Amino acid sequence: MHSHGGLPLAPSRTAMAITGPGNAQFRLYEGSSKEPVAELWTSKGQSIAAVAEDGFLVCQNRCEVVGPAGTVLSFPLPGFGYYIVGLLTPERLLVADYAGKHLFAETSAGDKVAVGDVAKIRPPFIGSTSAEMSAVEPRRILYRVDGCLLGDYDDCYGVVFRRFAVFDSETSTLVFRHSYSPGADLKISPNGRVVMEQSGPEIHLFRLP
Repeated sequence: MHSHGGLPLAPSRTAMAITGPGNAQFRLYEGSSKEPVAELWTSKGQSIAAVAEDGFLVCQNRCEVVGPAGTVLSFPLPGFGYYIVGLLTPERLLVADYAGKHLFAETSAGDKVAVGDVAKIRPPFIGSTSAEMSAVEPRRILYRVDGCLLGDYDDCYGVVFRRFAVFDSETSTLVFRHSYSPGADLKISPNGRVVMEQSGPEIHLFRLP
């Protein structure tokens, strides 16, 4: 599961969570608001997996969207080997697995809908994966994977696989895919139409259909 290190953003990127001043205290600010729109103190065993527009996605035995009025929605906790990317919509979580086989949306009832066939772009031996969403609905999903075509990740025999793909979350179709440079940082634009690849001082922009 993703940790809450740094400054988590809401899916629309208009709300931002900050930590403190107290231990296990979190505050959510919308735009240029001087006062937080929501506050939360986590207890032992709880973690913040994502930020909603007006609250937090707090996980322990389940994952609950908690706002100023309390819990508004609850989701099953992803199983071992899975992590939450974020809230794809207010009613659906985006969930992926570290093995690079599954990327799906999950409802509060536990129903799962695939939003991208990541198995088609995975190498035989996974090194790492990551995913992020665009800000505009229907959101597009940037998915990155690296690994080995031969051997294992500790000994790739010089054959290293690095690829990213963009999926349309509404139709589950593959929009674009491409290789990327070693150590590159990848970001999708708020409108989901551009992927930026930054490798050292070089920046490459991929315009998507």
